[in-house]
Amino acid sequence: MRLCRSRVLHVTVFALNVLYLGRFPTLDELSRRPTALQSAVVSRLRSLIAVCGSSQEPFAIAPGRSGPQLGADLLQLENFMGGCEELRGNYFDGVLPFKDDPDLLPKDEYPQLVPYRTLDASRLRLVGRGLWQMEDFIDSSLWLPFVELAILQHGLPIDASCGPNFSYESREECLKLAKL
Repeated sequence: MRLCRSRVLHVTVFALNVLYLGRFPTLDELSRRPTALQSAVVSRLRSLIAVCGSSQEPFAIAPGRSGPQLGADLLQLENFMGGCEELRGNYFDGVLPFKDDPDLLPKDEYPQLVPYRTLDASRLRLVGRGLWQMEDFIDSSLWLPFVELAILQHGLPIDASCGPNFSYESREECLKLAKL
């Protein structure tokens, strides 16, 4: 476990170097002693890795549409790293192009991995009569416009960039959704 934590720290620091420099660091840059501030950051990273890696609980997927996509992306990355001979040495030259393996998680078999797709009103199903008090479930800045629609007629100029953009949506599907 200590070796794994050390490797995670190494990869994290290397990735931070690449992000900061905009390129892979040279061997000369990698052999420099860290400053006091850099040592403090590395110490903090080491602590975070130790704390986060000590839990024996299963990894909880983030709720919402992006959780399954995160898991699939991590699997793609693991598959790519495992199959790359260049990554097995100490440091490698050049940049390796990462490519998704379409056969690893086929989209037709795992539709949840395509969370942001074109609107399809036929996929939606609404049940019930909607006779519950919705204002009891709305808070913050949405409550007043829901309860009193006249507040939206303020006469001030409206910035259209803050509103929804329907230019990429199908008019027919939006109409089907409104009818639904």
